[in-house]
Amino acid sequence: MKTNLDKWDYHLDILNARTESFIKEAFQDDPAPETLYEVTPIGTVKVYTVTDINYRFPRNDGIRPYFYGKKPTREEVQRIATAAIEEIDFNKANIVLGYEYEWGSGNKAISGISMERLLESSCVFTDQSKAGVCAAEKRLKKEKEQYLLANGHIKCTYCGKVVPESEAVNYTVIARQYTNMRKTSKYCSRQCGAHDQMAHEG
Repeated sequence: MKTNLDKWDYHLDILNARTESFIKEAFQDDPAPETLYEVTPIGTVKVYTVTDINYRFPRNDGIRPYFYGKKPTREEVQRIATAAIEEIDFNKANIVLGYEYEWGSGNKAISGISMERLLESSCVFTDQSKAGVCAAEKRLKKEKEQYLLANGHIKCTYCGKVVPESEAVNYTVIARQYTNMRKTSKYCSRQCGAHDQMAHEG
């Protein structure tokens, strides 16, 4: 190995092999998801096919499997060499499921979700039936919201909470994009109006 890049590739291959071994072990008893189901706010379900599985090292681990610039520095090579042989506290929560999705007019993009976020998420599932139940609940909630909005309720301009119009608060937000630099809207509370003002101020 003559160059820093040669050394980098050598140690990175070792690190990648260790990472792949951990991922296989992590899903030995419970197979990795092949499909993800995302429930939208209006109660529809988007289906994504998992295309790849990777591992994302937390920043505080000090492990950085990439370098800046056209070639690695001596320090970056030393860092990856150390990572390749040292004890690594692998965690299943940091495994990332990659998937492809469409947006706009047939455009395709790639994204991913960590196992940690997947477990915490209230709108992404690996079980189709659970996604269906969640979607039905969201549709029911949307129908109830539309009924209330048609019968004396308003939706808070800032947080989206639906409250009786008699309890709504008019609040004027000052911002350049509005005519005369101000716009009065209905909020569920003055606090939400103040938060909206701060949001417009950046």
